[in-house]
Amino acid sequence: MTYKIGFQGKKGAFSYIAAVKYFGENNNFVECENFKNVFEKLVNKRINFGVIPIENTIAGSVYENYDNLSNYKVNIIGEYNLRISHNLLCVPDNKIKSKTKRLKLIKEVYSHPKALEQCNKFFVNKPWIKKVAFDDTAGSAFFVAKQKRFDIAAIASEEAASIYKLQVL
Repeated sequence: MTYKIGFQGKKGAFSYIAAVKYFGENNNFVECENFKNVFEKLVNKRINFGVIPIENTIAGSVYENYDNLSNYKVNIIGEYNLRISHNLLCVPDNKIKSKTKRLKLIKEVYSHPKALEQCNKFFVNKPWIKKVAFDDTAGSAFFVAKQKRFDIAAIASEEAASIYKLQVL
């Protein structure tokens, strides 16, 4: 049976990856604007299941989703622990083979505020790079891919790099 499974963000988001790993690839994965939208679609039966984060070992509890769990009449049916691995993603430049040289071209990095915060060590030694907050990690990868600029990058999953044809630096 094929299910409709909602998650916050774009394909390549960490919730999307968890949904695919938990439910399997042969389902219909539905992008939702925000966590509340996942719950609304679930209670309105526009999706069969929703996948949301509730805990992060670095950032702590996702309080918004605890609130959503208490405000919407839904059942929790399972849990999936996903190891998060942030990657710096950029538009490929076939002229520059050195990743070090490619990195020096980057002036702005887009991602979710928590991902930017979690990668703070990376930014400490790269003061020329401006951090730019974005709604979600995969959305930032989608944005960077659409812009086709060599001076911007995103922090997102390796899956997002594959989906949006970006290079992992």
